Amino acid sequence: MTDRHRTALPRRCAALMLCAALGFAEAPSADARTLRWAGRGDLQTTDPHAQNENLTNNINTLIYEPLINRDKKLGLVAALAASWTELDPTTWRFKLRPGVRFHDGTPFTADDVVFSFERARADTSQLRVYANASGMPKRIDDLTVDFTTSGPNPVELEHVVTINIMSRAWCEKNKALRPQNYTQKEDLVTAHAANGTGPYRLKSREPDIRTVLLKNPDWWGIKEGRFEGNVDELVYLPIVSDATRLAALMSGEVDIVNDPPPQEVPRLKQTPNIKALEGTENRIVFIGMDQQRDELLYSNAKGKNPFRDRRVRQALYQAIDTDAIFILQPVLATWTGKGDGDYNCGRYSNPKQDEWTAKAKVNMHPEQRLAEIRQALAAQAEAINHLPLHRQVIPWAMRGSVTAVHRADNQVIPYWVTVQ
Repeated sequence: MTDRHRTALPRRCAALMLCAALGFAEAPSADARTLRWAGRGDLQTTDPHAQNENLTNNINTLIYEPLINRDKKLGLVAALAASWTELDPTTWRFKLRPGVRFHDGTPFTADDVVFSFERARADTSQLRVYANASGMPKRIDDLTVDFTTSGPNPVELEHVVTINIMSRAWCEKNKALRPQNYTQKEDLVTAHAANGTGPYRLKSREPDIRTVLLKNPDWWGIKEGRFEGNVDELVYLPIVSDATRLAALMSGEVDIVNDPPPQEVPRLKQTPNIKALEGTENRIVFIGMDQQRDELLYSNAKGKNPFRDRRVRQALYQAIDTDAIFILQPVLATWTGKGDGDYNCGRYSNPKQDEWTAKAKVNMHPEQRLAEIRQALAAQAEAINHLPLHRQVIPWAMRGSVTAVHRADNQVIPYWVTVQ
């Protein structure tokens, strides 16, 4: 071996060691794939506490994580909390998962949980109703947090699952101690940068153009077998035009679309190399009627409000051939401005239904609570305060090479997606 070769060999080794130190050792494996996902709109912000909108929640929950997450059937599963216990009717204890780090390497602790729930209660958060309902968090030790609620809360876990956990240190460093004021177009760091613990890291964010996520090789879920797919890179592309979005899918420029026009589904099913999936969404489409005003707006019925007459509501109800189940507190309850009746757009009040709803909200016994829910729904059906239309069906369309889990909340979960 010549002196030249003897010198070159150590240099090559040094170069390889340098590449490893810079992270090139984490290069994607041979079966790693990019998933190109297109939708009609764009996520509103990467601040996980600012907006409560499905696409925004979908992408943010790939970067950030809640204490509890959802499985393929929307059941509750452990996430950043390894376990939880109901200590008494108003106190819940969460044991946190050890060894978890944020994308910047900061350790995840109970301080981050307390901070995140306090942050999500701010006026600029659309998730504050859930953060408030979760109760007051208290750090017990680095890996233990207690939540104390104002009264018994049988759906405590359903509230906790909505709040993603942020790094307190990162938010302090970036002056993001409260959520972005999205409605006032505030430009916080959290509107275009992110630092979570989740399965993907934010690589780039170009509003209304593209958002790119990369697999987090340090995600705790990989060791537990939760990363079932092979998507190492997710590229989300907002394409407003239905025709352009579907053309991109059929030409191979896009791999999956989770909002194709329903009228196009039959054609998509007949298109070579395209798969169309349909499933029932966890949403009900209904008509709310103004039952508050003495006189209807925009009506030729002057001096009266026909919707206050149960006979009118019944005639409309009987013209619709459907059954429905509603959500009691946000949709059917009397509006209070404090979380009850937030989506009661007709502003009606049904005291009998409210009475049963109030009981169900604090009853910790599942069978009794179900009976009370049925009584509340019966009171709603008797008064005919809403006109249920149908359960929403959500179609997805994807390339024949893509296998995905079609979940009822219409969220695309790339770590369950396989691209051939």
